[in-house]
Amino acid sequence: MSRDQGSLDKRNTLARVWAERALEQQKTGQDQEALAAAAQALKLDPDQADMWHCIGFLLLKRGRWEEAASYLKQALDVDPSHSLFRSHYAMALMEEQKLAEAYQQTQHALSEASPCPDALFIAGEILMRAGHYDRALSFYQQARQVPSLQRSATFAEGAAHFMTGEFEHGLALLAAADPAYDPLALPDWQGTTGQDQHIVLCGHYGFGDVLHFARYIEALCTKVGKVTLQLPGPLVGLMKKSFPNQSILVWSDENDKTLSPSLLASQTPPDATARCFYMNLPHMLGPPFDPKAQTVPYLKADLDRVAFWKEKLAPLPRPHIGIVWAGNPLHQNDHNRSIPFAALEPLIKRAGRHLVSLQRGAGHSEGVRAGLFDASSSIDDFMDSAACMMALDLVISIDSAPAHLAGGLGRPVWTLLPFNPDWRWLAQGERSLWYPTMRLLRQSQPKDWYTPLSQLMVDLDDWLMGRVKSHPSVDVNQDSFLKKHPRALSGF
Repeated sequence: MSRDQGSLDKRNTLARVWAERALEQQKTGQDQEALAAAAQALKLDPDQADMWHCIGFLLLKRGRWEEAASYLKQALDVDPSHSLFRSHYAMALMEEQKLAEAYQQTQHALSEASPCPDALFIAGEILMRAGHYDRALSFYQQARQVPSLQRSATFAEGAAHFMTGEFEHGLALLAAADPAYDPLALPDWQGTTGQDQHIVLCGHYGFGDVLHFARYIEALCTKVGKVTLQLPGPLVGLMKKSFPNQSILVWSDENDKTLSPSLLASQTPPDATARCFYMNLPHMLGPPFDPKAQTVPYLKADLDRVAFWKEKLAPLPRPHIGIVWAGNPLHQNDHNRSIPFAALEPLIKRAGRHLVSLQRGAGHSEGVRAGLFDASSSIDDFMDSAACMMALDLVISIDSAPAHLAGGLGRPVWTLLPFNPDWRWLAQGERSLWYPTMRLLRQSQPKDWYTPLSQLMVDLDDWLMGRVKSHPSVDVNQDSFLKKHPRALSGF
């Protein structure tokens, strides 16, 4: 054997060692180490398709879509018939909003000799994002037959049904897609009535979901003997104020100093008989689902804190307009729902003297640098946020918890939505099915914040001049929300 051949064999052997290490580290969740090991493997042998895929998939998990697409494309260049690689490449293209190209990749993946089941779900997701809700259903229904995809596909199918007006069918599927983990070791409530029942309500998505579905707490209390609310710390004060007769089960860091120990329990009540997720309440308490039967406001602010905020905001010219432009960056859809701060420049020029920044976390410093009045520095929890909103004349928010808070308080709120919005906002219309004081402003194309922000500017000028109300005045009519074939992107 020649020296060159021996050197090549040694490099290939070492490359396989690094590759095996990368795959093992990826399997055990050591993502950073897996990235480094895969890079070493490729440096020694660039023809390892699984290492291009390994890096691409890890970048996909981190939200680095463009880089992920580049690596996944390299994996396909080496192994073009690998349907899993192609499915993940389609995911990266989808997140880059290259929807038509992404859909074509899923169809290619499904036509391979060994098709990847993930491509079924990804195809459904792409069609949903493109506005083809009816077509997405067939892919979700097929994906539900795959055990590893059953929960996510069931939820997605429920969302698609709800968005096209099949409310009760959609809610039933959404309720059937509970997470696999069992945080309370309690059986699920089956919707039965009885004073001997003690139900623990728990949440598994975000603050906004708890605020949204809290509207059903009083209805639940009429069916069972006792209800305990499992809550994260920042929601405890507001929910205790709004629902003073309910016990609280804290779901929070035990070192959270904002919580009052006298109000809380830290262990599952020993007499609890069942659990129910907040999001499942409209299904469990129905049918029929009647959007007009919901009472708003159902959240309450502390009057002393409201007085504090009115005094604090008094130096600002009226009207006082709260604004939130960015959500939690850990939210899987945050890159679509959050607005780049630069896009707000026309609004700030027009109404900056009236704007009150409610922005916390991501994006907060941008508002400070722009000179917006910073309310968030005096906000510790949702009770503070609620009091501040009661002192405002209007709230402008992306689809995040503050929008639900404002809606639940009955405050005028304008909510800016991405092209493919969350299921609860439906596929079209400026009125919310849930909040009568909310106006919805929608993108006309993916990533097109210009359209809704331009409409917002027109509406804001009319409102400031007293020509229109801050929210739609027409009574909610269920039929007005239904349209089987909403606007959809071409190329599919």
